[in-house]
Amino acid sequence: VANGTLVRDVDPIDIQAGMRQLGADPGDVPSANATFDDGASVGAAGTLVEVGA
Repeated sequence: VANGTLVRDVDPIDIQAGMRQLGADPGDVPSANATFDDGASVGAAGTLVEVGA
């Protein structure tokens, strides 16, 4: 992107790697302590949706 390439033409994996090199966390790798409550999931709008209840 720094050389004038359009963002939509860059592979997302390359963008994430570049962010990581700058010390950012692009969010593509879940943290070891990232968990979901059993039987719950987050819906697209951020609402809690019960699953398998």
